[in-house]
Amino acid sequence: PLGEGILGSSMKAALIFLFLLAASLRIAPVILDPERGRLGLGPYGDSYFYHRAAFNLLEGRGFSSTADGRACEPAVTRAPGYPFFLSLAYSVFGKSEDRTPGRWHVVLDRTRMAQGVLDSLNVLLVFLLARALAPASPLAALAAASLCALNPYTAFYSGALLSETLTGFLLTLSMTCLGTALARDSARLLSLAGAAMGLVVLCRPEYLPFLFLLGGLWILLARRGLGLPASRAGLWLVCALAVVLPWTIRNACLFQKFIPVSAGQLGGNLWLGSFPWHHWERLPPGLLADPGEQRAVQERWKQFHRTVLSGSIRIRQEDAYFRQQAMKVFRRHP
Repeated sequence: PLGEGILGSSMKAALIFLFLLAASLRIAPVILDPERGRLGLGPYGDSYFYHRAAFNLLEGRGFSSTADGRACEPAVTRAPGYPFFLSLAYSVFGKSEDRTPGRWHVVLDRTRMAQGVLDSLNVLLVFLLARALAPASPLAALAAASLCALNPYTAFYSGALLSETLTGFLLTLSMTCLGTALARDSARLLSLAGAAMGLVVLCRPEYLPFLFLLGGLWILLARRGLGLPASRAGLWLVCALAVVLPWTIRNACLFQKFIPVSAGQLGGNLWLGSFPWHHWERLPPGLLADPGEQRAVQERWKQFHRTVLSGSIRIRQEDAYFRQQAMKVFRRHP
């Protein structure tokens, strides 16, 4: 018993150290080398949309990326999770006098620090997940937590106004609750895991198919007598979909279309992946044999980006156009 107590105390001390180390690695760059490009938004184009949508939410204008204060057009080109998170951060970390062109960087730096702390919490979640999956190997859990604390990818992106940090935290939270729920057969933790997974989908819609893939695999294993009953998979899936469903209803009411979370990214991504990457808004010279067609597609590509940033439902037409263009390239160069 004494040995177990010493081990427990050592583990707690190690976890506290790893959390503080992770937080230091993520917050220090914000303090030592603060971002001042584009009023503190940084180099990423998506940050502009997230910021505008968050500010409009804060001002009571709904989910829109309109930038000039006029009647807001409802946005559908991005998922709502991260803008709502930013809006909450702005309300907590930014006074009204700070939300001006010369002072926005103060609010954004505080938000980046909060993201650094959020990402550092993954150290604790990863440790708990590893303990749930391998309860006999505490050192393996500590090693996993150490790798999480020193992960340069997540450390870097915690300083960017992008959805990666929030998505990563919610996904880790969901998997930790799921792993622990399976180990303890806890319906409460299973419900929390499903709800967290629903929030992941509201941050990154590409995780929506994962819900049905994992749920279907779970049910298949349960029918073969492996793992927990299929009813547990149903509970997890229902809790996840219950979080997503209100936003799907919002989209149906506003746009009279079935849009689970967001619209208009498949065609653009297919098009972007159909040729060697050159520039976000400029196509490689000579991509198309006809110079006139190249210029026309170039202008349409610029329009695509403007539509994405505006959040408009017109993105469906633009996206369909580039899906067709991508398929042409794939057929010519299989």
